Amino acid sequence: MTERPIRLLMLCMFDVAITIHTLISLSNWSVQKEALQNIASVLVSGGLYVFTEGLRDGRARLDSLRKLMGLNRIPTVLHNTASDRVVTLEFLDRFLSLRRRLGSEPMIRLPG
Repeated sequence: MTERPIRLLMLCMFDVAITIHTLISLSNWSVQKEALQNIASVLVSGGLYVFTEGLRDGRARLDSLRKLMGLNRIPTVLHNTASDRVVTLEFLDRFLSLRRRLGSEPMIRLPG
């Protein structure tokens, strides 16, 4: 299957854009970057982009916690393309200014 380029029809601008686990569903970093550029292009000046994403480092932290608990690693999902957090945020910094990052630490804290 050939992936078609993402095209936008610029009908309006938005104050807020929200995506939830969207980038991970796109086939590669090039397509993910295009999606991020498109999102930035439809935000009004001072608009807000809120996203939660399946990033590589988050998965690695989850796998570390699972290992501590004697669980197997999370199985690889072949149709997911997890982005690198630093690369993604640096790319977004070209178009948007980061106001606040949530979730920099695992939600589960082990005693000790």
